[in-house]
Amino acid sequence: WEILEQITENTWNRTETAASNGIASMRIRSRFFSGENEHNLYSPFINLSNYQTPVRLYFDYAYAKRNGQSDDLLRILVSDDCGLSWTERKDLTTDDLVTNGGSNISSVFLPNNNQWEEEYVNLNPWSGSPSVKIKFEFTGENGNYLYLDNIRLELEEISIKEDEINNKVLLKTIDVLGKETTNSRFYIEIYN
Repeated sequence: WEILEQITENTWNRTETAASNGIASMRIRSRFFSGENEHNLYSPFINLSNYQTPVRLYFDYAYAKRNGQSDDLLRILVSDDCGLSWTERKDLTTDDLVTNGGSNISSVFLPNNNQWEEEYVNLNPWSGSPSVKIKFEFTGENGNYLYLDNIRLELEEISIKEDEINNKVLLKTIDVLGKETTNSRFYIEIYN
């Protein structure tokens, strides 16, 4: 995973203070943002050449407004040309993001287990593409923390021959920081 650094504002960071699954998640807070800068979290290149439709990118998120002026936006975009162009697949506004029932939290928002929600992005147009990147783009101001966790690709169940299942080999597990590990629940698994 890659984070586009910001010179004037804090951006995405890994935290162990909250997670939907495992011990860590990614988070960002717009409390002191100007509302003009994009804060981008990029996936590694994902090979979808062996994926048939439907294919979806799932993720868990948690968020609470800081006050009535919170104005945040999370966009999920996809590129198959090394990031030269991006196609928006989903946007979640402040009200769409709220997972705590709508209460304003003026202090640091730390979600409990019941304050996480699951969302997905349809990746069918990129099924069969050998090199796809996902971008989580966050903009906003006056907000509280937004957490992301448990990002994963899933297919609709399809019939697979038994010998194909037995030949499936896990090649690599990469966590959010790009390290090979099996200790994190925020990872991508790469199979043959």
